[in-house]
Amino acid sequence: MLLIGVFLLDLAVQAVHVTNLSVVVRLHPHKSGRLIGGYMIFYSIGSALGAITATATYARYGWSGITILGAAFSGIALVVWIVSQLFGERRSNDRLVDCTHGQQLWGR
Repeated sequence: MLLIGVFLLDLAVQAVHVTNLSVVVRLHPHKSGRLIGGYMIFYSIGSALGAITATATYARYGWSGITILGAAFSGIALVVWIVSQLFGERRSNDRLVDCTHGQQLWGR
């Protein structure tokens, strides 16, 4: 069972990478190399911080602590996503200006 869990977790991580990188490339295809590099740097930093935090939490609180830590990280990610959905759309709409010819220009 453990091997199946490890396989499924690795599969999920790879799927998240492919999805995230395809979004990055779709948004700015001409800057994709730099953006993918930045994505991987921050992904590595986040992985390292998560591993350090999880190790320290497990050493002090055991599996209960790890479970609470995972729930806390997930809750924080959910709050960040909700805030970005609520306020991100408004900001991007403020920067778009409709032209009379149906084109959209940045600025204001």
